[in-house]
Amino acid sequence: MDILSTPLVSVIVPVYNVEEYLKECIDSIVGQTYPHLEIILVDDGSSDQCGKICDEYSMVDNRIRVIHQPNRGLSAARNAGLEVARGEYVSFIDSDDYLDRQFIAKLLEAFDGHPEVGITACMYYRKEQDKITFNHASWRMDYPVIHSYEHCCEDAILGKLPVVVWNKLYRVSLIEKLRFREGRIVEDVLYMYDLSLEVKRQQLSLLQLPDCLYYYRIRKGSICNNSDVPVLPDSIRCRMEIAQAVQSDNPDFSRKLRKMVDREIIIFNGQLELNKEWKKKYVSTFYPLLKQIPIKDIFTYEVSLRLRAVLLAIRVFPQLYPVLRSMKRALASIMHK
Repeated sequence: MDILSTPLVSVIVPVYNVEEYLKECIDSIVGQTYPHLEIILVDDGSSDQCGKICDEYSMVDNRIRVIHQPNRGLSAARNAGLEVARGEYVSFIDSDDYLDRQFIAKLLEAFDGHPEVGITACMYYRKEQDKITFNHASWRMDYPVIHSYEHCCEDAILGKLPVVVWNKLYRVSLIEKLRFREGRIVEDVLYMYDLSLEVKRQQLSLLQLPDCLYYYRIRKGSICNNSDVPVLPDSIRCRMEIAQAVQSDNPDFSRKLRKMVDREIIIFNGQLELNKEWKKKYVSTFYPLLKQIPIKDIFTYEVSLRLRAVLLAIRVFPQLYPVLRSMKRALASIMHK
């Protein structure tokens, strides 16, 4: 391959306390069949050996560049990589995941003959311990599909496509002015919304490949699987922010988002009932979220009559909920005597 005639691809990897998985991730990037890469490892203040591992790799592969910074979070680490990226295309890889050897080659090749495409994406596997499964049956396809600029990012936000940034390759001309919003847990949803505005402005589409080329690791302690912090409240807020932002220009999308938010609020309520520690910490968060739901919508939920009655009671008389909880605890105490 003539390196001088091939586009440079920047691969940005935010790194934080994943020493157990980091080498597998970096090896899968270094070993790509497409070699013309700029690999940017952003050590986001790791307290384990991640920083050292990154430096060791940079000493043996001149395509690797390491940035060390105080811990500022996933979004800030990705943004730091974007600030120095020099490639014509950019990909974001999470440091506890790993790639098929043809991840870059196939996503880059998919741009050929498609000047209207700004993003290419692949399917991905979920890896939990030693078990590898296809992520979502409803996403399965047999051939590449081009999603138009009018709906591609909206479909991702609504869950019709993977709403993640790491299974994709982006033209840098599309994302060079975009940055991830810092201080959020579900940053990919907001980034996808910001990206949707730029996609529509430039009228660029997304090409989805049927190939599974990315391995997404399910592990305890990751942002999305942290047993100490529920993800749903931030997911709900993100989608509510988007629903409000598009209300006047795209009321149908806003309506669909609000229905999705309603479902997530119901699920969050179920999580609080199952997790006593979360209930102590986050029950106060649940009240303002529930207030967002129109009362008439609660009657349409496919839930038990008991749960519907509880939701209606809390929605109409939120001040009664602490009283009901106290009565429930008192009754349980009496029954166990």
